[in-house]
Amino acid sequence: LGVMKDGKIILERSYGWKDAGRTEPLEPDAVMRIASVTKPFTAACIRRMTAAGLISLDDRVFDLGQPGGGLLRVDPYPRLVDERFRDVTVRHLLEHTAGWDPEVAGDLTFRELGIAGAMGIASPPDRREMARWILGHPLQHSPGERRIYSNEGYFFLGLIIEKYTGRDYLEYLSSEVLEPAGIPRSEITFGRTLRSDQHEREPWYESRDLSESVLQPGVEVERAYGGWTLENHFSVGALIASPSALLRFMEAHYVIGLRIGLPREEGDSGGWTLSHTGGFAGTSSLARQRGDGIHYAVIFNKYAPAPGDYAVGVRTLLDRVIADHVRAWPE
Repeated sequence: LGVMKDGKIILERSYGWKDAGRTEPLEPDAVMRIASVTKPFTAACIRRMTAAGLISLDDRVFDLGQPGGGLLRVDPYPRLVDERFRDVTVRHLLEHTAGWDPEVAGDLTFRELGIAGAMGIASPPDRREMARWILGHPLQHSPGERRIYSNEGYFFLGLIIEKYTGRDYLEYLSSEVLEPAGIPRSEITFGRTLRSDQHEREPWYESRDLSESVLQPGVEVERAYGGWTLENHFSVGALIASPSALLRFMEAHYVIGLRIGLPREEGDSGGWTLSHTGGFAGTSSLARQRGDGIHYAVIFNKYAPAPGDYAVGVRTLLDRVIADHVRAWPE
């Protein structure tokens, strides 16, 4: 848990255990998987690229032979089945209006075993193969028609970042977003799929559900450690961070909505609030941004029984405590 007031971090504490045996306390400087709270960082990279003139929000994303082309040349597998992909823009990806609907079609970015099987390749597929397979499946809505949260758009934003900056995602994020916001590189980096590859400050992730490993098909593993690959979800949900990194980001950038990733406007204070949550097996996260200068970040190494339960519960509690019980803030 981390809390910031007027640009100053006034609380950073950890609770519980770093290890599954519950013998080693979790340190306050722990870095943990933040899942979809990665997306505001990806959005900030895109905003930086548009400001620098590398791309435009109105650029077509997919070069599928249409006049004017697009930013990414992708050969859909097994074939293009939806002509509407030609109309998808960077803005659509950024604002979750490209046309994917996980309630109808499921989340295509987590189908790595199915992708490998369909394409007759080893699992896990690489990002290029995932991109081809995703474009071989239809959209559920026309681009710009509806705003529906989905992971596919931010997967493709990551590919755009690396292609048009000519740099690794994390390298570009570090120099163009983290450094200007005063976020040390030590406080945010990529997570890894396997427990044996975790960061030394990272805890174990409680994940009792078993699933087939995408790294070793046919072998059952704890879902948090091989049910999908963090490496392929680099721009969607692969970052690990400390609460202080999230707080400093919230002081510098908006975390959700039509302004996601944009630099904070000077003097933009008031009673507004924004929240971005994240979650998958072993992880729940919340970045809460408030116009009164109070921000807080909460990360759990466990997924809530129902999506959003932890985030909503903690947000409700902390907002009430701040409103009803905090009389003075420490200097």
